[in-house]
Order: sequence, then C-alpha cells, then structure tokens
Amino acid sequence: MYRIIHQTQPRGLGTRTNPHKIIPTMSKAVGEDALSGIKEHIEGFHTFTVTNQSKVIAEGLMVGIIPAGESVQATTGKSTGTDGWKVSQGDKVRVYNVDIEFH
Repeated sequence: MYRIIHQTQPRGLGTRTNPHKIIPTMSKAVGEDALSGIKEHIEGFHTFTVTNQSKVIAEGLMVGIIPAGESVQATTGKSTGTDGWKVSQGDKVRVYNVDIEFH
C-alpha cells in the first residue's frame, strides 16, 4: 500500500529538497517584455496587437503578420531576419515558439 503525500510550497520560496532553488512567480503577462523591446521566448501560439511599435524581430517556428483590418496573414516565415519586418499600429503578429522583440 502506498500513501500519497501532497506538499505545498509558497511560490517564490525554495523547495523542500533544495532550499536554494527559486520557483519563479508569474508577475508579467506573456509578451510584455517583447512589446517593451526586450527579447522574449514565447512557447506555443500567441498573437500580439501592435500599438506603438514599428518593427518586429523574431526567429522560431512561425511568424506571421496580419495587417490591421484584414483576416489573412500577409507575411509568413520562420524568421524576420536581423533587420526585422515593418509593422503598423493595429497589425496583428501571430507567432509559434519564437524568440521575439518589438522596436
């Protein structure tokens, strides 16, 4: 017979087996760093809505731009290259497993 023990540990504190290990807390929304110009890795699918950025730089499995007011991706690829792609206010940038930043 096995006994199951449930251990709870407050987030941000060390674990029971390793008191020096820090469990990160989720204090930022997905994409917040990328929209602020800091390179961020995005796991899975995510869609950004461009506000005041003018360029996107991304590399991963899929990057696509849907122009404002449209429903079909106009530009699609695995990478924008080092120069990035121009984006305008209202455009949607759809990504899948990428490293991305906006400027």
